[in-house]
Amino acid sequence: MIVRSYLEWSLTASASERAEAVGILADVYLNGELEPAERRDAEAALTLALDDPSALVRRALAQKLGASEKAPRSIITILSEDLPDIASVIIANSPVLPDAALVDILALGDPMTQIAVAQRPHVSAVVAAALAEVAMVEATIALMENAGAEVPLFSLNRLLQRFPEDATLREVLLERGDLPIDIRMALVKNTADQLTAFARNCGWLSDVRASRLALDCLDTGAITVAVEAEADQMGDLVRRLLSSGTLTPQLLLRSLLSGETRLLTASLAELAGVSYDKASGFVHSRGGMGFRALYRKAGLPHRLEPAFEAALSAWLEFGLAQGEPGKLSRQMIERVLTSVASLEDRELDKLMALLMRYQAEAAREEARHAMATIIADAAPPVMIESRDLEQRLEDALQLEFRQAA
Repeated sequence: MIVRSYLEWSLTASASERAEAVGILADVYLNGELEPAERRDAEAALTLALDDPSALVRRALAQKLGASEKAPRSIITILSEDLPDIASVIIANSPVLPDAALVDILALGDPMTQIAVAQRPHVSAVVAAALAEVAMVEATIALMENAGAEVPLFSLNRLLQRFPEDATLREVLLERGDLPIDIRMALVKNTADQLTAFARNCGWLSDVRASRLALDCLDTGAITVAVEAEADQMGDLVRRLLSSGTLTPQLLLRSLLSGETRLLTASLAELAGVSYDKASGFVHSRGGMGFRALYRKAGLPHRLEPAFEAALSAWLEFGLAQGEPGKLSRQMIERVLTSVASLEDRELDKLMALLMRYQAEAAREEARHAMATIIADAAPPVMIESRDLEQRLEDALQLEFRQAA
């Protein structure tokens, strides 16, 4: 009776009326106390609604059945293949869809439905791996932002291979608390490569200066990773840096001048073949004899030894009181510059030049920090409507033209 009544009524009802009726019928099916025969009739009527020419009706059906465990799988399957805005309601919410169906949906390549899969309350490792393999970048970003997604480690690596130049994906990856050290460093390298390529292609920098920029970006990125790393991750970080050829004396000196001694300690331990605790004891002891022996056993350049000793002495004296972790300390750099300059050794000219670059960088950071503090302490900002802002800009431009004339 339900099917016949619905068919007869639907022939003259408007699309909005049919959508309302389908919603009521779906509620009765999901929540009503129906006899088996009535339930079968209700399901048949809902199935007939799938053929309704109006998307409004099918969307209403999807919205009612989308998140229910009681929804008929056959209806859910058909709705998941409807127009993208209808299918997405089902795909993003339905607990009835198995992983196999979700993987098949991903293969169709529609961006809206791929994003819907990525935004499900729970995304299994199988589905996450499929997303990483075939989905467009927008869907992979949605996956990385989904706290309910089980993303395998190999899938994170796959994302880096597929989208090495996407800045938004890099950003959301770096925000993940579970990101392994090697992937963090791969992201740092990607960022450095993109920045350098951009500067080179724009003609802003020569190849030599672009290469220096890339090295500076890698060093600062590695130090940032070190600052954020847990103690038990330092060994992995050092081994990653060694295998990629980025564990350089310059990086270690910069880390020390930035107050990040754990990276130096872990590196010396790895290079010298001693425990981290033993290396830490030498690094933190005053007098320098133990550190000097450790430094030489690690095979670091002899000509840079005075700079490391001066930097370590400065850190032991006041390094812990310096500013933000991972940022160059101008006070420490100037202490090292004074110590190195007193040696009057021409072989240290390159080191002096490097320290002077660090000094300039630290001075710029101090100036920016001071400016930010001044602005923050100034009068509270006034909220400006976008139209007001546009009008102010227009007035300013007109004034500039009048003055130019």
